[in-house]
Amino acid sequence: MATVGCRITSEGHYGTVRFIGKVPPTSGEWLGVEWDNPERGKHDGMHEGQRYFQTSHPTSGSFVREKKAEFGISYLEALIDRYGLPEDENMGIEKSEWFVKTYGQRQKAVEMVGAEKVARKQSDFKKLSEVALREMRISSADNEDEIQDTTPNVTELDLSKNLLSSWEEVAKITRSMKSLKVLKLSENLVELPSEPSVMTPAFQNVETLFINHMKLTWSEVVAIAAMFQNLKNLHVCFNQISKVEKNENIFQSLELLNLESNHISEWNQVKNLGHLPRLTTLILNNNAIERIQFEDTSFGAKTSSFQHLKSISLNDNKLNSWQDVNELDKLAGLEEVRLKRNPFLKDEKSFIIRQLLIAKIGALINCNGSEVPTIERRTAELDYLKKFGQEWLKSGGDRDPARNRPNGEFCKNHPRYHTLLEIYGAPEDSEMSAAPSTALKNTLIHVSITCPQKPETKTVSKKLPGSMTVQKLKMLIQRLFKVSTSDQKLAYISKKIGEPEVEIDNDMRQLSFYSIENEDTIVVKF
Repeated sequence: MATVGCRITSEGHYGTVRFIGKVPPTSGEWLGVEWDNPERGKHDGMHEGQRYFQTSHPTSGSFVREKKAEFGISYLEALIDRYGLPEDENMGIEKSEWFVKTYGQRQKAVEMVGAEKVARKQSDFKKLSEVALREMRISSADNEDEIQDTTPNVTELDLSKNLLSSWEEVAKITRSMKSLKVLKLSENLVELPSEPSVMTPAFQNVETLFINHMKLTWSEVVAIAAMFQNLKNLHVCFNQISKVEKNENIFQSLELLNLESNHISEWNQVKNLGHLPRLTTLILNNNAIERIQFEDTSFGAKTSSFQHLKSISLNDNKLNSWQDVNELDKLAGLEEVRLKRNPFLKDEKSFIIRQLLIAKIGALINCNGSEVPTIERRTAELDYLKKFGQEWLKSGGDRDPARNRPNGEFCKNHPRYHTLLEIYGAPEDSEMSAAPSTALKNTLIHVSITCPQKPETKTVSKKLPGSMTVQKLKMLIQRLFKVSTSDQKLAYISKKIGEPEVEIDNDMRQLSFYSIENEDTIVVKF
């Protein structure tokens, strides 16, 4: 039966009833509906000069007859539709009004979902730990005692894209699910309760919540948070969040926050989350963020914000400068970054972007989805020193620490350069060419090759092209030392750093990848 505020579906489209009544000069009753997709409607609730209801979009409203609207089914009816009748139909509820109404009318056979064993397990409701009821037109909960008797062991519940219109109705479904950890409620337009904190018992054990595509603002998210006291993972993607107000009393247990595809443009809004005591993962993909800045500290130091943040995702924003990456290095615990498809990256090759990210963020162990091995970090940092070496010298840098005084602009642009100098030392003049020649004579690396397990064989000096692959190097070593390529284990010792040895572990890589330099020593073992 239609009520104002209830959700409906009609011809595959979802909407909310905003009006019930007559629309002259026609006879009979109409439903005034605000459609989720504004292209479905024709007006904003105004018809022939008369206001019947109000929509949020000028073309999202229309009138339909009740017979063309579907008002949904109950949770338990959807359960039967999706999983079939339980194998044990006694279940202690066979005499209930719900059982007679639902089982007696439907007489639905068990739905075969796969192998017979799987089908039996799915149809034994009491054993279900994961219940997936996405897009099943659920609008009501049924009797809470029946739900407790039917699905008492659910740990993950998917109610996304249904016809639920109130949190009270959602709570009736979940209240008896004492083991519920994951709740998916995305794509439901659910009205907020007048006193959210009263609903806490219905969600007391929920740790992961999905509320994507629900047209939520941050203030509404905060109201929802009052119902979930033990939340660890929150996904609020594709909503209407542009401002994020600081609130000291919410999300005290939150570890992951996913704000992908909202409307956040100012970094100050993001910083209002910096106090969260347990936040380790922050996803901000596909917003409109143009700048990152932590004003509480200067370059080379760590910010007091986001003390426990380990991972941040900023793909598809509007970041315009490598300075933003320098700011990310101020995060004390940052280990993982995802930073693709931002304006300042458009003219750089992907492998150069990766090297610069690794060099600029000192504790990074995962970059754009893949791990950063020790050798790759060393290579990236050495190449960074060489790439900006001339700029460093021109700014006042000097190999003599007593005279090394690069200007403030250089330090601002390259806050880790001084740290890298302390680790590796300054690059040679020949390594700091602003536009390196590609001539072969300028790309040859003069190295020594030694095989400690064959002391009778002398160390060999060779000039090798940086473009030579490790596989071809192994073939050369096989000729020189008579050690099969399949048995060789290669490493090298840097003349600048000395021990320990750095493993050369990928046959397809070029020598330049490992930052092997003049007068380094390649060690052959087998």
